[in-house]
Amino acid sequence: MTFPSTPPLASADDLRPTWRGRMMLAILLFSLLYSGITLVREWGPAEKEKSLTGGLPSLQAILFQNGTRLDLYDAQNPFVRFIQESEQNRSLLIPPRLLSPKAILIGEGATVRVRDMSSTYTYPPLASDQKSSLVFLSRNTNFTYSIPDGPDHTHLHIDFSRCGEIADIPLPAEEPWYKADRLFDSLTLPKQKKMVLSPAETTLVLVHHDVFPRMTLVHLIARQAAALSVPSFDPEQLHFSPFFIDDQTLLFSVLDRYHWGTVRYNILTGTYEVLSQNFTDHAYHSLSGNVILQQSFYDETINVPFGSLALLDQTRGIPVQEIAALIGQQEQQAGLYSLLFQQPKESVLHFRTDLTTASFNVIAPSDVRELLRTFWRDYQLKLSQSVGVLRLQKLESDDTFTPVETIPFEIHAPATFIQFIENAEPLLKALEVPVSLIEEYRKRSTEAKEAGAYYTLVDDLSY
Repeated sequence: MTFPSTPPLASADDLRPTWRGRMMLAILLFSLLYSGITLVREWGPAEKEKSLTGGLPSLQAILFQNGTRLDLYDAQNPFVRFIQESEQNRSLLIPPRLLSPKAILIGEGATVRVRDMSSTYTYPPLASDQKSSLVFLSRNTNFTYSIPDGPDHTHLHIDFSRCGEIADIPLPAEEPWYKADRLFDSLTLPKQKKMVLSPAETTLVLVHHDVFPRMTLVHLIARQAAALSVPSFDPEQLHFSPFFIDDQTLLFSVLDRYHWGTVRYNILTGTYEVLSQNFTDHAYHSLSGNVILQQSFYDETINVPFGSLALLDQTRGIPVQEIAALIGQQEQQAGLYSLLFQQPKESVLHFRTDLTTASFNVIAPSDVRELLRTFWRDYQLKLSQSVGVLRLQKLESDDTFTPVETIPFEIHAPATFIQFIENAEPLLKALEVPVSLIEEYRKRSTEAKEAGAYYTLVDDLSY
């Protein structure tokens, strides 16, 4: 039997490392040491938490509109993309919405399309036989979320690219007390219709005032939807302006027949917290991730949603002493008080909303008739040319607010509430937008104003 031959033993000279071997060994040891240091640093408590949570959302882009032109300001880059729509699309099916720093969702004629801001490429997110004026798209997947027009508006449909529908989620039932047109006409508030995804896209929140008064929260993994309801407010409550502070924290504003405010909702625990007794018209993330609230005020102290003139009238009112000085006390002039005011026996009076110039003709004494008619006209004029301020406030980690900027505004008839900021430069500064983009905004805004047009902020994007 033959055994394998044993290899010769290495001599001491063969085991001694050469200069090249020493160099390779040193490089290897250095690499291991560097990797160890990097691993410890990157997976220390702070960095590990940051990696797992993805950090807080921050401003990515802002969208402005000037007639049929849309300008997209990329907050991370010093340039502006723009597209020019055709005149037939001036009346948009839906307000333009930012999907990313390079793409927008826009209504074109009777359809909704995704438009690439850096090219002429567009595509329909819905099948040709589907119609919806409330559509949104995922940033990270090929999911399209929509609520169909027509009788099926109580279901949220989720489609996956061109593979078709993958989910049909029933939305909460319509509420019998809610008559959208009548309610919003009386409050002179804007109806909202929008969807917002959480940063990780595990949750979708939608506000659809044509159908629902309250915010609907959709858990996309569990495929379940529920209407939010703030316990400290009246059950008949309206919700506005959804905003994700982070993936598990939702901010929105609430209005009922008695009061209003801004609420923070924790999605994991299902708990509500009144963050501010003042209504927040809009919330933003700055470039560094700070949360900036925008609230509207009259007379420096009166906060009303979106600067609504109807709510200002209800809040401000007319002291009864002022009317008594004109026509006498309520007891002696009960008929006149009932003719003119909603609740004639209150200490603060509000003109009836159905009054017209002709309503005063039933007052027999001409001097009293013309005195009251003139007073009413002057009051309406003052109300329709209201001057107020928008306060920008930073939400601190301890839930206090730090004033950032105050922006004056005026409302002129026929407008009944604040619809946009005519001068958005203070807001852009508060959001830490780069100076080069602010200068570009200033230039384009001035050009629009000189042409008799408006340069309006229509959307912002944070993630």
